[in-house]
Amino acid sequence: MLRNIPNKYTREMLVAQLSRDFRGEFDFVYLPIDFKNKCNVGYGFINFRLVESCERFIQMFDGVDVYKCLPGLNSKKVAEVTQARVHGLEENVRRLRNSPVMNELLEHPEWMPLLFDEEGSEVPFPAPEHVVAPVKPRRRAREDGEARREAAASKASKEEEGAQTQKEKPAAWRAGGQQREEDAGQRRTSGHRGRGKTGRSRR
Repeated sequence: MLRNIPNKYTREMLVAQLSRDFRGEFDFVYLPIDFKNKCNVGYGFINFRLVESCERFIQMFDGVDVYKCLPGLNSKKVAEVTQARVHGLEENVRRLRNSPVMNELLEHPEWMPLLFDEEGSEVPFPAPEHVVAPVKPRRRAREDGEARREAAASKASKEEEGAQTQKEKPAAWRAGGQQREEDAGQRRTSGHRGRGKTGRSRR
């Protein structure tokens, strides 16, 4: 599995670069595509016929600046080779040919996985064995969408509460001001009465 592929890198560019040093040594190449953005997702799958070829590929690509090992685009990424979950030509073909993504891939031949013979020539990818189900939204994408909706609802609720509080504040301030004026009036009245009594006692 080759990681940190520039998103604008095409399947044809990748195959051409691999063929320079490994023609006839790999039999499977798949560069997954983001169907929404129509760009690759940043990694690709390559299956080599021999372990020795895979080891040489790792030496030439792992930890190497992308602009050196995948020239063609001005990228500052560093390539990384990691182990894929699916191994072998047959298993990779089996996993993809009946996968829901085939619905999209069949409509865009330039996104299809590629197979190669020992001469490095392309061979047809097998068609699905049965009608495949449509692609379902990823669980993470659904959860992210729900989280965004909940956050938006919470924000709207807080804004509504804030607006209601702003409406209630003037009335509260008026009530508080009126109470303070009444208290002050009572203190003035009490003060006048006290001085009157003191004056009469002096006489």
